[in-house]
Amino acid sequence: MNNSVKNTGRLLGAGLRALLVLTLVCGIIYPLAVTGVAQALFHNKANGSEIKADGKVVGSSLIGQRYDLPLKKGQETAEPDLKWFQPRPSNGLGTNSVNT
Repeated sequence: MNNSVKNTGRLLGAGLRALLVLTLVCGIIYPLAVTGVAQALFHNKANGSEIKADGKVVGSSLIGQRYDLPLKKGQETAEPDLKWFQPRPSNGLGTNSVNT
């Protein structure tokens, strides 16, 4: 019986050590390495498509983008393409003739 308690203790210790090592490697070291490589090689894309105003991030150029129809002859502003979801109007998107 003493032998099985020792074996169980050794297995639990090995399992806890494996948990700590894998948590460190997969949860801290790998994400930091991937983030560092992305920031170093793709700095302009790694942070997303940020829109900044007065040095502050106010939104993303990809979220809430407009889908407009091509301009017709003599037309100054494009009409929204209603087959696509149209975002709500906000300061970053300009005017929207459909949702005024």
